[in-house]
Amino acid sequence: MAMRLLTSLLLLALSSSIGACCCSQPREVGPQSSLSFSAPMDPISNKTAVLIHGLNTIPGIMHDIEEVFIRNSYTVISITLPGHGDSQEVLEPVEAWTTAAFDGLQRGRKIAGESELVLVGYSLGGALAVLASIQPSAPKIDKIVLIAPALGIKVPLSILRIGNLPLLGKIPIPSIAPRQIRRWCSIPLEWYGAIPKVLDKIDAHLIPEKIRKTTTTLVLNPRDEVISVLETEKWLRKHSLIDTWSVKTITSDASPPERFEHNLVERSAVGEQGWSELVEVLTQ
Repeated sequence: MAMRLLTSLLLLALSSSIGACCCSQPREVGPQSSLSFSAPMDPISNKTAVLIHGLNTIPGIMHDIEEVFIRNSYTVISITLPGHGDSQEVLEPVEAWTTAAFDGLQRGRKIAGESELVLVGYSLGGALAVLASIQPSAPKIDKIVLIAPALGIKVPLSILRIGNLPLLGKIPIPSIAPRQIRRWCSIPLEWYGAIPKVLDKIDAHLIPEKIRKTTTTLVLNPRDEVISVLETEKWLRKHSLIDTWSVKTITSDASPPERFEHNLVERSAVGEQGWSELVEVLTQ
């Protein structure tokens, strides 16, 4: 039983994605988030896209998506969630990540002005995108794209809540994601415990009538190791969104041992056909 529990936690560590892994000990510096900006090809365009990466990923995992928006004349804001930069130190992960997502969203609307604002979240970033978008003071968003969002996951939330118990939160859980696609080789158990906390906050604040006004598409992979299509659909029904939010399924096309089904944000992972379908969702 204990081994199954550990295996489930390690599987969730698969939501760690891209870039060179930093296996050295994190430096003891402040848990700062950051925003990076990329200019559009059309300098007079104010269209803006805000990108939120996933748990234990480096922001560079969103690079291919960033390039899609830049080629389509968007200014791109890529958020680096606290703990995913030079330091792993985050005192209150949920609050820190939610604040970073909301600040990025507000900055995006300021840049966009009256032009289009697109919000894109991957994995945990997808859940954070939803949470940021339903805040009472959230700005108008024209389109939301949620890629393999952590709204319906395969690991029971009761298991993840273990990370919120006293004395257990700091236990490091190794990641079994491919070395080249994770930020840290292990992350605190409390980071996994943050996932149900984020979902609880969404449950407490989501008003279906309001969020239906924003065009939203979910991109899912039926073979995803972390995200369950069935559980995601149950989540949509729970919030009366099953008939208003679109669901697009894409499967990866990479060959073992590189295949990582949860990674739908890299062109090399999904293959040309899958990437073409994803680009259509992002730009339509």
